[in-house]
Amino acid sequence: MNNSNPRRVVCFEDNKDSRDRLLRAFSEYAPEFKFFIDPANDWDVTDKRAREIEEFNPTLIIIDLKDDKRRKKEAGLRIIRQLNEHFKDRFPLIAWSVLLSDKPTDQRYVNLVLDGGAHVVFKSKKRPTANQFLSRAGVIW
Repeated sequence: MNNSNPRRVVCFEDNKDSRDRLLRAFSEYAPEFKFFIDPANDWDVTDKRAREIEEFNPTLIIIDLKDDKRRKKEAGLRIIRQLNEHFKDRFPLIAWSVLLSDKPTDQRYVNLVLDGGAHVVFKSKKRPTANQFLSRAGVIW
């Protein structure tokens, strides 16, 4: 994977508290973050968006599945598909969402994410750690 890249993270996340949690979790590594926060305008990986991501050259990409503003549960699955169309296996993809857990009712989403080629990190009330994301993505900082 992309272990030689600078410490950069692209993140599709519309929830400010979740963005703050990620910034705190990764603070020990001090990566540069590029957040796409508006699902209506930022959550389509067009050719232009793909060039922007490619120029940023992230170490990993974190995707929330749920568009909270428009109540669309599977918006992140579309992002995963589009990222794979542009970058197949170039950047590790991590899905991080309240829709993902080890509960049987959430297994459908876990399977869809895994089938889409992304790794899964459960979004829980506990503080996430950077190592949860990095180890799933096979990234060493």
